[in-house]
Amino acid sequence: MKHTNNVISCRKCLYTSNHAFGITFNESGLCSGCLIHEEKNTIDWEGKKNDLIKIVNKYKSKKNHHDCIVHVDSSAESFYTIYLVKHVLGLEPLLVSYNSHFYNNIGIENLANLKTVFNCDFFQYSLNLIKYKSLVKESFFKYKHILWPYIAGKTSLPVRIAVQKKIPLIIWGGLQTIEQVGMFSHHDEIQMSRWHRKEHELFGIDENDFVKSANFVKDSDLDSVRYPDDFDIHQNGIIGIYLSNYFRWDPWSQNNYMLKYRFKPEDHKRSFDPFEYSGCSVFMGVHDLSKEIRRGYTKVVDQLSREIRFNRIDKRTAKIFLNNFKELPVNNINMFFDFLGIEQTSVDWIKKYFFNNKSQQVNKKNLKSYNTFNIKSKYKPKKFFISYGKGIYL
Repeated sequence: MKHTNNVISCRKCLYTSNHAFGITFNESGLCSGCLIHEEKNTIDWEGKKNDLIKIVNKYKSKKNHHDCIVHVDSSAESFYTIYLVKHVLGLEPLLVSYNSHFYNNIGIENLANLKTVFNCDFFQYSLNLIKYKSLVKESFFKYKHILWPYIAGKTSLPVRIAVQKKIPLIIWGGLQTIEQVGMFSHHDEIQMSRWHRKEHELFGIDENDFVKSANFVKDSDLDSVRYPDDFDIHQNGIIGIYLSNYFRWDPWSQNNYMLKYRFKPEDHKRSFDPFEYSGCSVFMGVHDLSKEIRRGYTKVVDQLSREIRFNRIDKRTAKIFLNNFKELPVNNINMFFDFLGIEQTSVDWIKKYFFNNKSQQVNKKNLKSYNTFNIKSKYKPKKFFISYGKGIYL
């Protein structure tokens, strides 16, 4: 454990005490995320899987309807989640997707491949683009977070559809608060809740807090991200299960496997991992830079800490990798604010005083000697911020 200006660093991974979810350290200097990760090596995962099968079998439709609801996006985790739901658990899911309006051409293709390869019914919700941009602007200028509207939408849409269609089982993939900081044990089998959504997915601000402090959006603009009433949730017996509590969650390995199912990885400038957030125009760009400024670390820190825990890389090598993923071409920032319709004079001010003119090129060292992550995606996006249709695709 290392202390620097009251910031504590884990002796094994790259995490420090400034993690957004909150993190603790034991006397030997290991963070709670590393400690809980060790459970993966002792749990009877076959037994866990069988326990989950018994649980979900109770929710199988007797009328040939959908057995569960799963929110999906263009990432490899969505592919793997549906693979488990269909081919391991034997369920027939209704896929739902809250349109982030941030997809590039790779994202559009991944979404199309996902519902086609797994032969699933698909429901897409697209908020009026003018309203959505207003929410993004409000979120950025007030909280320095451009993804709050999307995260609020994707964590509420499956619950709203579950209430409307009376499909009580919602299935999610990995639970970040366990995988990153070990907030709970896998044995706790934590389920989706209003509290967890607000405190950790939405960093303490739900839609009610958002509208109270908003300057340019109305209460009705937040209807598309509003979480259902507790009465409706309990009356319909709705539960939300995280698969990472029942399967040995290993994103790098399982995401690689999804190449078999026509998933397209994306070459990122700020990460070695081409699987996570593939197809999003902002996550590994403007959003990641904003996170670096707000929290002092980037997404690649999460990914490298994960790989350290799986013993695929050591901390010394991880630090070398970390220093080679700081690049953010200036056109990524320009495209984002052009999408929002913000004038260039305002953009110049934002880049200077918020982004600190950090949009720069980085001279990368030769990483080929580290064969652990020698996967180079040949797919680079050609079109960004693709807006596509509203409505239902069933």
